[in-house]
Amino acid sequence: MSRCIYCAKLSISHLIELARVEFESGTVPDQAFYHHHASLYDLESSAGGGCDLCILILGTLRGVLSSDYDDKSSTYPGKWIGYDLDAEESMLEEVRDLPATNVKIFIDSEHLYTAESLDKVRVFDVLRIHVGLVSPERSFVWNCVPLVMFTSPTSECYIDGFRIGRLQTELDLASEANFDLARRWMNACQNDHTGCLKNSTPDLPTRVIDVGAKSRDQRLRLIITQGQRGSYVALSHCWGGQVSQLLLIDNIDQFKHGIEIQDLPLTFQDAVRIALELNIGYLWIDSLCIIQNSKADWEQESKKMSLYYGNSTLTIYASSSESSTSGIFPRHTPPSCVGPSPVYLDLSSGSEREQQIKVQAIDFDDEHLALLDLRGPLASRGWTLQESILAPRQLYFGKRQMYWQCLQEAQSADGLGHAAGSRTPDAAYPSLRSVLFSDALINPTKVAKATEEILVDYYRLVENYSLRELSVASDKFPAFSGIVQRIHSFIGGDYLAGLWSCDFPRGIAWYKDGRTCRHVSNYRSPSWSWAVTDEGVSVSSEQVRSDEFKLRLISHHITLGNPANPYGQVSGGYLHVRGRIRPLYRSTQSLSFGTSLEKASLGIVYYDDIAESDHHDSNDIRTLVSVRIDNEDCLVTVLKSESGEDEDLKVYSDTFLPGKYIVLIIGTYTRVNRGDDLSWASGLILQESEDKETNNFQRVGYLPRIDLDPDWLPEWEEKTLKLI
Repeated sequence: MSRCIYCAKLSISHLIELARVEFESGTVPDQAFYHHHASLYDLESSAGGGCDLCILILGTLRGVLSSDYDDKSSTYPGKWIGYDLDAEESMLEEVRDLPATNVKIFIDSEHLYTAESLDKVRVFDVLRIHVGLVSPERSFVWNCVPLVMFTSPTSECYIDGFRIGRLQTELDLASEANFDLARRWMNACQNDHTGCLKNSTPDLPTRVIDVGAKSRDQRLRLIITQGQRGSYVALSHCWGGQVSQLLLIDNIDQFKHGIEIQDLPLTFQDAVRIALELNIGYLWIDSLCIIQNSKADWEQESKKMSLYYGNSTLTIYASSSESSTSGIFPRHTPPSCVGPSPVYLDLSSGSEREQQIKVQAIDFDDEHLALLDLRGPLASRGWTLQESILAPRQLYFGKRQMYWQCLQEAQSADGLGHAAGSRTPDAAYPSLRSVLFSDALINPTKVAKATEEILVDYYRLVENYSLRELSVASDKFPAFSGIVQRIHSFIGGDYLAGLWSCDFPRGIAWYKDGRTCRHVSNYRSPSWSWAVTDEGVSVSSEQVRSDEFKLRLISHHITLGNPANPYGQVSGGYLHVRGRIRPLYRSTQSLSFGTSLEKASLGIVYYDDIAESDHHDSNDIRTLVSVRIDNEDCLVTVLKSESGEDEDLKVYSDTFLPGKYIVLIIGTYTRVNRGDDLSWASGLILQESEDKETNNFQRVGYLPRIDLDPDWLPEWEEKTLKLI
């Protein structure tokens, strides 16, 4: 192998020496880079002469789609297309037109966020090839293409405490090498982790699948456990439509006699294989272990979800499977390399028989657990949220590799999982999770988390859950019940259809995350609960002041779908509250934003739904104003248009929607900003119920911030209302 003089002298150790001089992740150094060829012309000449690294660099530039920066002077790699890419759209042609085309190389770390320092590096896994002049601002990695480094999983490389390269993964996820890795992760957690659960044998769920032992004519059996103990695997997956095999009243005896594995959907077959390879004899899958056409059994079993996932020896996540028929293991193995042939670099120059690092073009469809957690099939499903939080040991299967998470650590087959950062999901809801397993750890810890911290995590969890989809709309509370059940004793008070009595002023202060949060047509919760909508919601993080204007909960009642499950479906409910109110008119009139409206505005209005008569585009904003109508000060919500000239603030009563509306103050807030005390209030917009029962109101909107004179609130009427 013949290399040009620049590639021959290049070594990983020298690049790390340069990084010690100057390093910020995802940022081009000012000076501390390796000087490669002086121009693209020289690079092309060297590649033509047979230098394999120059061929790799040039081929990567040629096959990567360019994403131009605004001024066309900088470009960023979009994705790998290959040599079929139109040359004019490639990175190579974009950088060719730069004032200078000198080539530079520096080392970087993909697990870090942008602009992190050298002390955060755990693994150096990327070489960045930069073309052209360095921006004076040390800009983000414009005019760069990344090359990724790999080492054998059996021979990790380190230089000065930094691990070099990702571990080469076995792309066949059902290979013995991957099963051996999964066994090592699980054994380490069970035997070595002091921050994980006790290695005890739990009670089995009501029913489990006995996977038996590996054999050619393998048959599975449904077991009624009757208090039996044992190790079992739980499965978290997307149904993705009708499942071909379901446990029903009519086939339960047949399932107990035997289930042919080939009759199961691929995802279930793969789950059986995983359980067998990990030497775990039982498997719990919701559709095979809960009687799907028995409402009584479903209600009984769904309230045990927290136990079933919390007690599992391991929970498998079919993270890249769209349905039960997709399988956990990809049936089409992705290519091990994109772009030109890989090359090998020495760790340090001048050494004999030195271990080498494999370098190849990066796959822009690269997969990592943080990405699966954000965009994978499970990320959009309602039931899988609590499954991901309640399980203490988690084995994820993507399309390209496996991942592990337990209470103590994260791992991935490529070795980057333990490094945390951008490729591993942040520790989700740390305060809430700290109480879920506090009594089952090897070294039990006293729960020192304040209720406030747990509540903050709870509301962030609600926000996440609200963005997810449910195949059955009435599952809104059941699919969330496992978490609520486990944390109730730490929060205290009563659980009120998604709210907590001890913090109900904040719990009731939810609002639309998008344009609307329409209430569902079929009853599933009171109007004041976030569960009344299938759209995304946000919850206010502000603490209400304890003063005379704070909304008070007088009494409450929730009618449960199943009285034995206080966290499950709801068929009715109300709150009796006492607070300050003022009449409100809801106008469809649109006013141009100008001095007059700005002076009169008391705050932005978030209606849960848009009135049919609001024929305006999505940029319109509704605002609360105080105007005089018939010699009386009135609160009115109007549409604020960003276009048009300033106009006199005149609201016409013929634009008012029918019905009785009021503003109900939730509470007041104070914050110090630059030495000044800022005060405001928040409130609900309520509409009188159609049943016309006195003082029965439904929530229809939210006022996050009402800017008002503190002397004005005492003038508001204090009244007891029934919110339904």
